[in-house]
Amino acid sequence: MRKPEFSNEQRKLIIELAHTSGMSDGQIFRKAVTGVLGAANRKRIIIQWGELMGLEPSEALRIAQRDGVVLTKRLPSAAEPET
Repeated sequence: MRKPEFSNEQRKLIIELAHTSGMSDGQIFRKAVTGVLGAANRKRIIIQWGELMGLEPSEALRIAQRDGVVLTKRLPSAAEPET
């Protein structure tokens, strides 16, 4: 079964309602890509929804990576040792 396609106006309304209900951008991204297979497809959708939120593509992907919506190929950076 395919996910329903939404117009940009519908997406903007969904984003507005989600923010009003207290959802973070990462949570919105997670809902938008639920059931979508393939990293490239997930990233494309995150960028599309991010643009409607006023985010640059790199910022939208950074938020999605931080919240575990998409994975990064980079290893986690080591924590800075406290002195």
